[in-house]
Amino acid sequence: MRQKIRYWKGLLILLFAITGTLTDVQAQVFVRRPVARVYHPPVRRVVVAPRPVVVPPVYGAGRFFAVLPAGYTITYVNNIPYYYADGIYYVKTDRPENNEEIYRAVVPPLGTIVPSLPEGSKVVIVDGKNYFRFDDVLYKEIVIEGTIKYVVTGYTD
Repeated sequence: MRQKIRYWKGLLILLFAITGTLTDVQAQVFVRRPVARVYHPPVRRVVVAPRPVVVPPVYGAGRFFAVLPAGYTITYVNNIPYYYADGIYYVKTDRPENNEEIYRAVVPPLGTIVPSLPEGSKVVIVDGKNYFRFDDVLYKEIVIEGTIKYVVTGYTD
């Protein structure tokens, strides 16, 4: 029984010693508050994508254009002018309603000679010979007056 009293006495002394020192020191108290959740609706932005470059196919009969692209060249086949730019061939036509000149994309006739091929043309081998292919048109490289040019030699399906 004396041991229990001694135990409790020691415990009380320790408790008083601790509480006495705590009254002298300012203790910081941290209060944990719930986190406020704020709802932010998603921001919807209208993004205007750049217009894609639309290249009509060579066989795009019925596609009309008001102006020719920059950097076009003119080549004549059977005294008919063909306007060539980036692998596409145009002929000048008239719109019957207002006599306005417009251009129509056409298939190039065989034998058409152009000064250069557009980017994206690929080398293909047909019957052991090298040809260049762009948009279902086959070209052969030729030399005219010391300059390299390309002539339409056929079509692929």
